[in-house]
Amino acid sequence: MNERIVKFKPRNQDKIFILNNILWNSFNIQWAENDTNQLSFTVYDDGSDLFKVIAVEASVFFDNQEYVIKTLAIDYAAGVSTIQITATHVSNELANFWKYEVNSGEKNIYG
Repeated sequence: MNERIVKFKPRNQDKIFILNNILWNSFNIQWAENDTNQLSFTVYDDGSDLFKVIAVEASVFFDNQEYVIKTLAIDYAAGVSTIQITATHVSNELANFWKYEVNSGEKNIYG
């Protein structure tokens, strides 16, 4: 049997936890070449402290890939708190890195 395991790493912490409170019928992966690759799923409040530290920019790991939480939708229905999580693949974060240093002087084909 192929067991699905999702791990969670809170922001500014080194410890990684296994998420045991996922509603698996909500789990969805969107993976397309040259597009935003993301996963989304809902977790329910199981009374653990882990539920309370789920936040934007925390990391989620699935199938040996890292995703960064971008949106949270918190809901309360039928006496249960839930959080809908959407996380984008860490490769999408590369667009956030810029080199601000400006080269000056004359350049030629030899450097």
